[in-house]
Amino acid sequence: MKILLVSYYPLPYTGGVWTFVSLLKKSLEDLGHSVDVLSHTPDTTKYRIIGQEPEIEIDDISPYIKEKIVTEMPSLPINSWIYNVEIFRYSLELSAAYYNLQQYDIIHALDVTAARAISRVKPSRIPLVTSALGNLSRDIFFTLKTMHRKKTDQQLQDTFEYQYHKTLERLGYQSSNLIHSPTLWMRNNIIDNFSISPDKIMIFSYGLDIKNFQEDSMKCPIIGPKKAKKIILFMGRLVYLKGVH
Repeated sequence: MKILLVSYYPLPYTGGVWTFVSLLKKSLEDLGHSVDVLSHTPDTTKYRIIGQEPEIEIDDISPYIKEKIVTEMPSLPINSWIYNVEIFRYSLELSAAYYNLQQYDIIHALDVTAARAISRVKPSRIPLVTSALGNLSRDIFFTLKTMHRKKTDQQLQDTFEYQYHKTLERLGYQSSNLIHSPTLWMRNNIIDNFSISPDKIMIFSYGLDIKNFQEDSMKCPIIGPKKAKKIILFMGRLVYLKGVH
């Protein structure tokens, strides 16, 4: 099969998503499939299929998008947070349409924003799988909590920014034929907070490249100060959102 992986966010980029994408792409190719990756460039100026030309310059297509935004949403402040999200997600739509989606058998969105964008331009016969690699509205909530420390949780949830992203998250899930959840917690969150049918969600935990991990650990063995000490290995960023506080 020919498979397209799509990310609204920049790739390659430091973090778990790129690790997931790299392993997924390699594993699918080892099984004989052909895999392309469409994403934002790390400098956020273009969308492109990694390793292919041409790359779509956002500055070349954004004037058309900006004109539409001003017409349809005149009250939305220019260069505001949501304004820029609108430009980037519609840039992804136009870029994806340029790359002839007819050639793919399956499209796999790596986030809900990409899922919503791709669902609007892909041929109806091509199934759309979405990986719930993060909880968009929850991420936005903690971002707002950092920005507005004196506001209550309810006040943050009532903001336009939070409601916008929660709606975008819901539309992304609704647009997908199948949703990949890495955990039972995420599955229940999608069902309870976005009214998605349980039949649409499949739980599949993140994988780890055991061979490379073992080879690296032999090169740089972890040695505790004392045998009685326990060593905890945490596979993630050391941030509040990950629950390591």
